[in-house]
Formats: sequence, structure tokens, C-alpha cells
Amino acid sequence: MNRLHSMVAIAVVALLGGVFARHDAVFKTFSSTSNECAKYLNNDGSGDCNIHCVGVVAHVWNDTVAKFTPNYANFFAPDAEDNCYENRTDRCMQHVDHKVPVFDKCARANQLGQCYADQYGELKSNVQEYVPKTDVQYTRVFLQCASILGLSHQDLQAMVQQGAYNVPAAACLLRCTLMRMGLYTDSAGVDVPLATRQCGLYNATENVEKCQARIQEEECDKCKRAVRIAKECLRMHFNVKPLGETFAVELYGTSSACAFCFAYYGLNAIFFCPTCPYLTYYTNSYATSSSSAGSSSGFTFYG
Repeated sequence: MNRLHSMVAIAVVALLGGVFARHDAVFKTFSSTSNECAKYLNNDGSGDCNIHCVGVVAHVWNDTVAKFTPNYANFFAPDAEDNCYENRTDRCMQHVDHKVPVFDKCARANQLGQCYADQYGELKSNVQEYVPKTDVQYTRVFLQCASILGLSHQDLQAMVQQGAYNVPAAACLLRCTLMRMGLYTDSAGVDVPLATRQCGLYNATENVEKCQARIQEEECDKCKRAVRIAKECLRMHFNVKPLGETFAVELYGTSSACAFCFAYYGLNAIFFCPTCPYLTYYTNSYATSSSSAGSSSGFTFYG
């Protein structure tokens, strides 16, 4: 089998398995994630911790508060004539929140997941859904783009001093970063639904589709086009800030629901994003009214 046929075969296997990638972005189905978790947990997919595993693998679970993030709802399709599905789901989840302790994360995941299944809508088990990135993944994307574009310390310092939107080299940095994240293409512009799932809402100045179409007709330069779409259609803030001897890139919207993300460029790459998804490790100790005590630990995914 030649190299081209091998690549086609790999792509077909990935699609049949329910996993799809666009640049550095990953899309998975609920079914493929569930099968993945069954392998990790060595069961038939119906174990006590399988739904919790689905939430962790799909980056839609917050282990600290033991709840699904809003992106979990994307696995379900509400009835178009049902105006109360969100209220019913919220009431169900509040009931679980009061009944099941936070440290029993598998039980909470099962019951919270059942709230979505019973109250929110029909499970879209075989529909590809975007997997939000963690802090480590964000960092890798930014560092890759800075390296690919050959940005120097002087280039980044110029962005700090003059503002990123005022430095020509920053336009291609923005385009590369959004493109590597799977949120932007030259032909279609910013994928707003995916951008919203990654970092919250953007306060668009007008109809986003019309705005992007207009700029695509007006602007031939691909990097300048990306910048104009970010500024004029989404009001996206983009800048580079100094951080000791290294730099941080800022990407966020203008409304309070939008994301405020830093990716650090330097030898010790770190990433911090208060409202974007990010991953940390925690250990909690607890005690019950029956005088028993214990501890729990896990990864916290915020998003």
C-alpha cells in the first residue's frame, strides 16, 4: 500500500471510529467517546463511572464542582416545540446537586447525565462535536504558530509596545492561532459556534455571516482578512503582553461572557485562562456527619 492510500485508510478509520480532526482541533461523537471510556474502564460501557469518563474525555466535566460544563448539552437535540427543556433540566440538576455529594463524582455524573437524557432532548450519539481545548493544548498551538512564523523577540516586543493589531507580523500570528485551533478558515472565516464553545460569546457588531462575507470580498490578503474579521465582526481583543522575560498573547471578546486567555511564549510555557477551558489537578479532604473521613482527587476541567 503506497503512502497516499495509507493516509486515506487512516482517515477512513478515524471517521468510522467517530473521531475527526481539523488542524489541531478534535471532534468526537458521544458514541466514540463512550466506547473509548469502556476500554479505559475495562467494561461494557454501562459501569458506574462511564458517564463521568465521557465528560472528562470530551472536556465537558468540571471535577471540582462535579458538574458538566454547558458544552455537554451539545450532545443532545431539544424538541423544536419544547420551550421548557432548559428549566426542567436545571431543576433536575439542582435536585441532584442537593442529593449527591460532590466527592461522589461518578454517581453525580450518572444522575446529571440522566437529567439531560430525560429533560433536555434526544441524544445525538453519532454526531461529531467539538472538543474544547485545555490550557496545555492552547499553549502548544500558540508556540507552534510563533515558531512556524519565525517570530523573534523583537517582533513580540513590537506588538507589546505598539499593540498587536498595529504590527503587520501579528496578523499572521492571529490567523495561524485561530486556524490551528480549528476555529478559522480562509474560505469561511471564523466558525462562530465553535469559537463560542471554546471561549464563550462574542459581542458582534452586526450579522456575523454578512460581515465576514463582506470582508472576504474586500480583503485579498489572508492575514489582514483574519484580523479584520476578528476586529470588525467579533470585536475580538488581540494583544501581546510582557511577562517577565517572555510574552503572553491575549484573545477574548468584549462582553463579560467572553474569554480572557493567556498563552505564554518562552522557555517555560504556561497557560492561564479564567473562563476558557483549562485543566488542573486537585486533592480534597472531606468528613461526613457519621465521623467518617476521606479524600478525593482528580483533574478539573473548567469550560
